[in-house]
Amino acid sequence: MTSQGLLDILDNLEKDDFDRFKFYLANIEIPGRPALKRGQLDGLNRQRTVNLMVMKYENAGAVEVTKEVLKNMSQMMLLQELSKLEGGSSNTETQSHPQTVTIQGGMQMDISSLHEAHPHGQSTPGTSNASANTKEISEIMHQQLTNLKDWMEKNFPGDSYQKALELKKENFGKIEQSFSEVHRVRELIQLSESVCLLEIRVSSTSSVQGTGFVLFDKFVMTNAHLFVNWINSQISNWWEDVEVTAVFNYEKHDSDKKMFKARVRVGQRHLDYVLLELLEGQNPEPPGLLKRFGPVPPDGAACIIGHPKGEVKKLDPTCIIEKDKRGQAVDENLHEYRDNILTLCSIRQTIKDDPYADVHVTYNTFMYHGSSGSPVFDAHGQVFGLHSGGFFFGFPKPSHSVIEYSFPLLRIFKELVTSLQEVGDSDLLGKVLDEAEGNPHLKAIIDTVPGLKQFRSKNM
Repeated sequence: MTSQGLLDILDNLEKDDFDRFKFYLANIEIPGRPALKRGQLDGLNRQRTVNLMVMKYENAGAVEVTKEVLKNMSQMMLLQELSKLEGGSSNTETQSHPQTVTIQGGMQMDISSLHEAHPHGQSTPGTSNASANTKEISEIMHQQLTNLKDWMEKNFPGDSYQKALELKKENFGKIEQSFSEVHRVRELIQLSESVCLLEIRVSSTSSVQGTGFVLFDKFVMTNAHLFVNWINSQISNWWEDVEVTAVFNYEKHDSDKKMFKARVRVGQRHLDYVLLELLEGQNPEPPGLLKRFGPVPPDGAACIIGHPKGEVKKLDPTCIIEKDKRGQAVDENLHEYRDNILTLCSIRQTIKDDPYADVHVTYNTFMYHGSSGSPVFDAHGQVFGLHSGGFFFGFPKPSHSVIEYSFPLLRIFKELVTSLQEVGDSDLLGKVLDEAEGNPHLKAIIDTVPGLKQFRSKNM
């Protein structure tokens, strides 16, 4: 069973029940499975709790512990559901080769606190009852929500889906116009050489996969949330122990791949980025992308290049969804589930209440699991976003996100140079500023950061 299966189980717990789950997790006694410390669990959300259990007990042990806790809580229905999921798991998890776990980012992208985009607290009433029948509950809820449906239809205009379709046609037209010219596609393919597959070792039997890209020289940028298992481990100086491998030129299964070991140099939690340094003496051949950092394109054209599911490198042209059109995008993406009113309302509200709503650049893409850290390009070869996550929900599409997003790279750049200046890493800061030379967008940012111009003049 994968971590996602355990997360799906915990998503069915009400807030109070989830707090009780963590209480039992810190006090339960299972031979060979020492209880987690209460301090480790304080403040953890569902995603982080699953990550911590998997890191502590491995997958099989995490399932065993979860079963025992659910028994103590009398959550027999969820226990049965967990047994079904376990019975339907692929045999590949029991094989001797390392298991790969792909992690997708959450709403707030905190390097020490991954926040989920799941609408918790929306479980169907009665799910904690051992005799509850999901189908029966669903039918009862459907009957009781007739009036609510009528109210919703009055408050959400009947042409909302038609508007969503028009939005999709408009977006497709932008994509077709922006990426139909051969020279632009050729340039993107050349720039894609800077994109690499990343593997972060979690334990002897598991690892996390993501995507990264060469920033300049030996430095690679990716998402901070890929390291959440290490962060949750509370191991001091974990960045010195984590094993990271960067794989370049993985475009076909029989490609002549180039592999480099890497270490964590610097990172920041709120904007979900980490800078890695390749350890081998030889630099990767691809040029860095820092010189191509630019603003979010006004025409909305975007293209993501990464390694979804740890597979060969892929390219996905898409279109930015403006903030005021995100609701229409949800309507279009989930039109077939339009009768599930509570779920749709919850999804729309969660996206609307996103604390990073004014920061995130949103779009639709198939680039999610394993593609965290992918660069997002515009139609002119500038890179403007760090692909970071999506709004995932256990229902209606368990393995798909409704809308995906990235963090603007110009914003990340400003935070990067500011933090390097604050910690006094003048060597790395100097290299970053040297590489930024000639980029007017980066120069404008450097001019706004107090002390950077003086630092630049002093170290010229």
